[in-house]
Amino acid sequence: MDEAMTDMNTDTTGFASAASLVKRVDELQRSREVMERTWKINLAFYKGKQYVFYNRKSRRIESLATDDGDKPRYRVRIVANQIAPNSMGLLARLTKSKPSFFATPVGSSFLNMKSAEVAENLLEHWWDKFSLSEKREEAILWSIICGNGFWKISWDDKCGSNIKLMLNPEGEPIVDPLVEQFYREALEEQGLESDMFEVEVFEGDIKVDVISPFNVYLDDSAQVFEDCKYAICAHPMSPDEVQKKYGVRLKANAVNQYPDEALPGLFSTKSSNTKENIRMVYYGYFLPTPERPDGRVVVFTKSPDIILYDAPWPFPFEELPIVKFPGMRVPGQLWDTSVVEQAVPLQKELNRTLSQIIEYKNLTLKPQMLAPVGSLRQ
Repeated sequence: MDEAMTDMNTDTTGFASAASLVKRVDELQRSREVMERTWKINLAFYKGKQYVFYNRKSRRIESLATDDGDKPRYRVRIVANQIAPNSMGLLARLTKSKPSFFATPVGSSFLNMKSAEVAENLLEHWWDKFSLSEKREEAILWSIICGNGFWKISWDDKCGSNIKLMLNPEGEPIVDPLVEQFYREALEEQGLESDMFEVEVFEGDIKVDVISPFNVYLDDSAQVFEDCKYAICAHPMSPDEVQKKYGVRLKANAVNQYPDEALPGLFSTKSSNTKENIRMVYYGYFLPTPERPDGRVVVFTKSPDIILYDAPWPFPFEELPIVKFPGMRVPGQLWDTSVVEQAVPLQKELNRTLSQIIEYKNLTLKPQMLAPVGSLRQ
């Protein structure tokens, strides 16, 4: 960790300290505040909460009352949700075919042909092992609703099969069984427990996470996703998970809930009635560039602003480990728009028309009359 902190101080791109990284995240979040407001409204309409709106005076997203007792008795606010079933229909059409994998042999020999066949079988195995069909559906649904869905590919060194290794006094693992036996006996002669010098090592495995666009911050100097030089992903983690992974005990600073569950309210996922139960951890991926030849992968948090992990670019490729599922492309714009955003005005008009028809029916079939007090008898 000390070496990583030393390397961090040589960063010449303005993101050397944790405070500068947190400042950059805040700037990116403020720059797309209007976009996130649209995403939250799209989510609310998809889930059937279709009387939400942005109040320009209070500068917050609010909702009209829809339940009896909260609204005037004569007022009808009906919801005929056409967005959800049409979104699911579009999702079914987009995911009805499973991707086909193929590998091209480098030569015509029997060994090359068999190697290509093994590669295809391995890709099929990984697709099923990592449940990529379900994760693809979720990412595409994000792109339908918000215009942008993401996969994040990473290496999890805390999963897979595990083994216990004995460490020598220099902290190096002992791989020779005979040396390990002599070392255990020497520790027992000194009255020391050999378990104190054991460490658990995991095999590790590939990890694919579906990330909502609310938790992805891209290089705002790029016009298309392929030109982004860095990306920062926010991950909600429990304090125990942070301590186990990075050895730092941090208090929870956020509430794990859906982005639109705070409606009506401010642009915040916190609520006075809910207890904070997660810590938001940020993973920054910075591609190797002339300014930063070694690249960078950094993990940090805010409040307090500290760096949990910092290292040079570890991947064998020079691409962001993020896969974007696009929505409706807009030329020259980094973030895509969505079909739900285009359907929201039509959905509002449909709800308003149906509500007015029912109001008119209620008032004409059972009209209200005025008469002097006492003039009407049984």
